[in-house]
Amino acid sequence: MNSEAVNNAAARYERAWATAVKDKMEYLSPPNADMIEVHEAALELMAATGTASLHEALEMLGSSGS
Repeated sequence: MNSEAVNNAAARYERAWATAVKDKMEYLSPPNADMIEVHEAALELMAATGTASLHEALEMLGSSGS
Protein backbone atom coordinates (compact mmCIF):
# COMPACT_ATOMS: atom_id res chain seq x y z
CA MET A 1 0.00 0.00 0.00
CA ASN A 2 1.39 3.38 -1.03
CA SER A 3 1.28 5.60 2.06
CA GLU A 4 1.47 8.80 0.00
CA ALA A 5 -1.58 7.72 -2.03
CA VAL A 6 -3.43 6.86 1.18
CA ASN A 7 -2.54 10.20 2.77
CA ASN A 8 -3.62 12.12 -0.34
CA ALA A 9 -6.88 10.17 -0.59
CA ALA A 10 -7.60 10.65 3.11
CA ALA A 11 -6.97 14.40 2.83
CA ARG A 12 -9.25 14.63 -0.21
CA TYR A 13 -12.01 12.73 1.62
CA GLU A 14 -11.63 14.91 4.71
CA ARG A 15 -11.90 18.11 2.62
CA ALA A 16 -14.92 16.81 0.70
CA TRP A 17 -16.69 15.72 3.88
CA ALA A 18 -15.99 19.04 5.62
CA THR A 19 -17.38 20.96 2.64
CA ALA A 20 -20.53 18.83 2.51
CA VAL A 21 -21.11 19.22 6.25
CA LYS A 22 -20.53 22.98 6.04
CA ASP A 23 -23.03 23.19 3.18
CA LYS A 24 -25.52 21.14 5.19
CA MET A 25 -25.25 23.66 8.03
CA GLU A 26 -25.75 26.61 5.68
CA TYR A 27 -28.41 25.17 3.36
CA LEU A 28 -31.13 22.56 3.45
CA SER A 29 -28.91 20.03 1.71
CA PRO A 30 -25.43 19.98 0.16
CA PRO A 31 -25.24 20.61 -3.59
CA ASN A 32 -25.01 17.53 -5.82
CA ALA A 33 -21.46 18.47 -6.83
CA ASP A 34 -20.33 18.30 -3.19
CA MET A 35 -21.98 14.92 -2.67
CA ILE A 36 -20.39 13.59 -5.87
CA GLU A 37 -16.98 14.75 -4.60
CA VAL A 38 -17.56 12.96 -1.27
CA HIS A 39 -18.48 9.79 -3.15
CA GLU A 40 -15.49 9.98 -5.52
CA ALA A 41 -13.13 10.80 -2.67
CA ALA A 42 -14.46 7.79 -0.74
CA LEU A 43 -13.86 5.54 -3.75
CA GLU A 44 -10.32 6.88 -4.08
CA LEU A 45 -9.68 6.23 -0.39
CA MET A 46 -11.01 2.68 -0.67
CA ALA A 47 -8.78 2.03 -3.70
CA ALA A 48 -5.73 3.51 -1.96
CA THR A 49 -6.26 1.38 1.15
CA GLY A 50 -7.26 -1.75 -0.75
CA THR A 51 -10.52 -2.06 1.17
CA ALA A 52 -14.03 -2.94 0.04
CA SER A 53 -15.93 -0.28 1.98
CA LEU A 54 -15.51 3.22 3.34
CA HIS A 55 -16.00 1.84 6.84
CA GLU A 56 -13.05 -0.53 6.37
CA ALA A 57 -10.91 2.25 4.91
CA LEU A 58 -11.64 4.57 7.83
CA GLU A 59 -10.99 1.76 10.32
CA MET A 60 -7.64 1.10 8.63
CA LEU A 61 -6.73 4.78 8.91
CA GLY A 62 -7.75 4.81 12.57
CA SER A 63 -5.69 1.75 13.38
CA SER A 64 -2.62 3.12 11.60
CA GLY A 65 -2.64 6.36 13.55
CA SER A 66 -3.11 8.49 10.38
